[in-house]
Amino acid sequence: TSFDCATSALRCGGRRVFVVFKKGFTNMRAVPEEVELAKEEKCEFLPFLSPRKVILKGKKISSMEFVRTEQDDDGNWIEDEHQKIQLKAGVVISVFGSVVTDSAEAMKPIKFNRWGLPEANPETMQTTEAGVFRGGDIAGLANTTVESVNDGKHASWHIHKYIQINNFRCLICCCFFYIQSLHGVSINNKPELPLFYTPIDLVEISVEMVGLKFQNPFGLASAPATSAPMIRRAFEAGWGFDLTKTFSLEKVSTF
Repeated sequence: TSFDCATSALRCGGRRVFVVFKKGFTNMRAVPEEVELAKEEKCEFLPFLSPRKVILKGKKISSMEFVRTEQDDDGNWIEDEHQKIQLKAGVVISVFGSVVTDSAEAMKPIKFNRWGLPEANPETMQTTEAGVFRGGDIAGLANTTVESVNDGKHASWHIHKYIQINNFRCLICCCFFYIQSLHGVSINNKPELPLFYTPIDLVEISVEMVGLKFQNPFGLASAPATSAPMIRRAFEAGWGFDLTKTFSLEKVSTF
């Protein structure tokens, strides 16, 4: 997660991102592939440092203070308070195993069941607190990654419905109009998913073949032979054409 945060910070507009860690490169707890990816994305690395305090200028973060760390002959890591360093920073991301002392207290006013898990509507995945949804391990039902992913997919639709309906109601109450828009997208009182559209859709991709024009250049080549259901699914998905070398008739039982 440390490198996920670092590379995401760069994509979110960070000009320089430093990954600071207590140990050295030879014993850092990270997947080598993640480290290489962070290097390729121009993250900076500062080993053998432990955080001490955040320094503010006014009400904003201006820098952070660290002390040097080293490993003694017994393998213990010690911090040298006499070796200090300040690193200028505008944002500090803590990614070294930070946890809340009481998760139930942190999630108030959500109600919990007898197993200590958040109560929720099994259909919508919404907890007892409006606008808060749950899924995966915290739901106590998902035993595999696939089930957890399905929880997220299922909840995302109801999250979308919740946001759309509440934005619609807010606009009705505030503006007294029955048809409104939010960030240029029209909002209806009936939940619906927006169509995925980008400027790339304006690019002309049609092709001509044997005198016929196909709006979609993707075609299905039947090698090995493609069945009629496969061809039908391709057309339903928006494919432009199908090329068949051989086509066998389906056998029909006669009595």
